Amino acid sequence: MPEKKENALIFGSGLTYKLIIDIVLDKYNPIGIIDNNHRKHGTYLNGIMVLNPKSVTGMDFDVVIIAASQISEMVKQLVNYGVHLSKIRLGAELALNKHLNKSNYDIKLSLDNDFNIKIENSFNKYGLTCLDFLDDKKIFFRRRDVFTLLGLCDNNNRLPTYFKLASRYYKDGEGLFIDIGGNIGTSSLEAASFKKVTKCITFEPSSENFSLLKANVSINNLDNKIETYNYAISDTDGENKILLSNSCSGDNTIIQENIDVNNDLGKDFLENHSRNEVVRTVVLDDFLSERLDEVKFLWIDVQGYEYFVLSGCKSLMGLKHVALQIEYWPQGLRRNKSIKLLNELLIENYRYFIDMNEFDDNEFVIHDIVNINTLEEKLSNKNEPYTDIFLIKDI
Repeated sequence: MPEKKENALIFGSGLTYKLIIDIVLDKYNPIGIIDNNHRKHGTYLNGIMVLNPKSVTGMDFDVVIIAASQISEMVKQLVNYGVHLSKIRLGAELALNKHLNKSNYDIKLSLDNDFNIKIENSFNKYGLTCLDFLDDKKIFFRRRDVFTLLGLCDNNNRLPTYFKLASRYYKDGEGLFIDIGGNIGTSSLEAASFKKVTKCITFEPSSENFSLLKANVSINNLDNKIETYNYAISDTDGENKILLSNSCSGDNTIIQENIDVNNDLGKDFLENHSRNEVVRTVVLDDFLSERLDEVKFLWIDVQGYEYFVLSGCKSLMGLKHVALQIEYWPQGLRRNKSIKLLNELLIENYRYFIDMNEFDDNEFVIHDIVNINTLEEKLSNKNEPYTDIFLIKDI
């Protein structure tokens, strides 16, 4: 007789939900999805109704599976509704073990006294864990890096697809891979394996992330293939402040000086970015002035700071052999009051773009660059918070 499945509520319906729903359907009996986005209430995902989180007070369930990155806030919310901690499970654990972990042990996640992620099998006093990454790489990470790694689970074709497009639209060739917003090294470690990449040059402003970036380069014996710099790329040389996320190392954010932090960023954002660090900024065109012709690949993911990065590398953008892909995240761009400026800059320098959310097994739409002005609305209508865009000079 088959074992009776536990009744489960799933809290969240974004990336983590997408990564774990097949596991949950197999191991549990999902009786509802709860979500703080009121626009989703009453809709269905995988045949399961989306409900207001307050619904937990009147439901009979065995577990609640957290399927989002704001774990601490969501757990506090559940506890306030009377849910006991013993009933809470972390979807991130399911996702990492299924999609990324190639090690001989399972990653075990739990909650500390402040309801933040704790990695049970961290192997040293610094709270670092190491797992097998890709086919032949290892990666050190901390609890704030968990959601950076979950992004890899969902985008394991991100770089291979980029290199295919680069070869198609920017001629087949080799050269430098410039990784701006290198985090703990996830993109550069993978890019270093591609034959067309002669060397990676990786920029990461956060000292915490940079220390792990250096460690991950060294543990994989890639010191001769990856150059690392503890700088932020911007439109001016100098200093700026980076706001550090308490929950996700990939959500550290540089804010322009003209932004009113208290009024423009929002209470929830500031509570989750309660720490900051002064970082050095450099202009990419100047920093690479003697190596511009060697650059072939330009990869940017800087949480809404893309306009200021690109404003400092107009010479690179002007080169016909440099393939550019950037993250396009309207919320982050609007925080820096730069979405219109970014759109105008891209229209000045490119003729087409590909929305990588639409890319599927080499099937995709090539959009005229002027349609970049409608991309935010399109993402909102599809309930997609962000995408990557591949920029094209000519076809």
